[in-house]
Amino acid sequence: MTDRFVEHIQSYFYRTSSYTNLLNQLQGNEHSVHVQGLEGFPLAWALHDLAGRISRPVVAAAASWEEIRSLHLDLSVLGRDSVCFPSNSQSVLAYYQGTYRNSAEQIKSLSRISRGADVVLTTIRGLCMPAPGLEDLTSRMISVKPGDAMDLEQISEVLTQMNYVRVPKTSIHGEFTLRGEVLDIFVPEDDFPIRISVDWDHIETIKNYDPLTQLPVEGSNLGEVSIIPALDIEVSGSCSHLPSLLDPETLVVLLGSSALENSYQSMRKEAADAYRRAVIESLSPPDIDSVLLDYPSFLKTSKKVLSCTDIRSADAKGRGISFAFQGPRSFFGNMHYFREETEHLVNAGYSVFVFCGSGAQMQ
Repeated sequence: MTDRFVEHIQSYFYRTSSYTNLLNQLQGNEHSVHVQGLEGFPLAWALHDLAGRISRPVVAAAASWEEIRSLHLDLSVLGRDSVCFPSNSQSVLAYYQGTYRNSAEQIKSLSRISRGADVVLTTIRGLCMPAPGLEDLTSRMISVKPGDAMDLEQISEVLTQMNYVRVPKTSIHGEFTLRGEVLDIFVPEDDFPIRISVDWDHIETIKNYDPLTQLPVEGSNLGEVSIIPALDIEVSGSCSHLPSLLDPETLVVLLGSSALENSYQSMRKEAADAYRRAVIESLSPPDIDSVLLDYPSFLKTSKKVLSCTDIRSADAKGRGISFAFQGPRSFFGNMHYFREETEHLVNAGYSVFVFCGSGAQMQ
């Protein structure tokens, strides 16, 4: 059913003049392109298709992490492997006080971005708050692949310095085990631990294994893998922001430009309050603009910006390219109302697809 639904969405896009206009504008000389009514799964399909058509990566920013996760799941249905870069939920004051740390999840996302990613998803906070620079990132992670030389005793010392704990049997994140010429590591945020088999001081194979049974996962022969620190790490003075790690040709997609601007202004107020407090505490804080990304300047200097606006919002009227999609709606558990609306759509000639989260919900 999912394939049929995707086919319907694709058919709509390919025959509508709105999508043709969008493609033409993105490939033209316009700096900013505005669309309205593009949200939910249709938005994910458009980003998926654009990432395959245009010769530049895509970064999409939203005001909330829930929007990012939903978009990530929709993209995965389409087979698009997007990278979610989260905020570490710490304040600007933590940066001034020297306790600001980047989470292991951020480091893992940045390692994937540094190797190239078609689609990057983040929140306005993830976009504007400090992140480790590429030099810091590469110095804090290890990349290994079959055929590489590996000194197991030396790598054990390195893993300990990266806050991994040596145990007899690795089964949870942040642990590693060394048995003869076999090294097991459970990298944070990975679904499965990895098992590195070494023969004559060179890596022979890298595989995933089940942490419960300790048996290899079938068909899991891996190529290059990245090993990141097991715990959150402090950000050094050389930190930068996410855009500095992105390709200069990146297409910037704003999911709700007004909400993003409001969130950015709230961050500025938070930063101003933190700066005043840091001065009172005699911390000699750097100015706000060296901590937060200058969001307006970032948009002005970006090669191309696509602004997606909810068709129901006040600032959507008369702006840019329009699509005839309606966003997600709730029936508040009223199945009678839901059934009536579905019947009206069917009688009007629409194809209706209902996706359920469980078998009980489907019944």
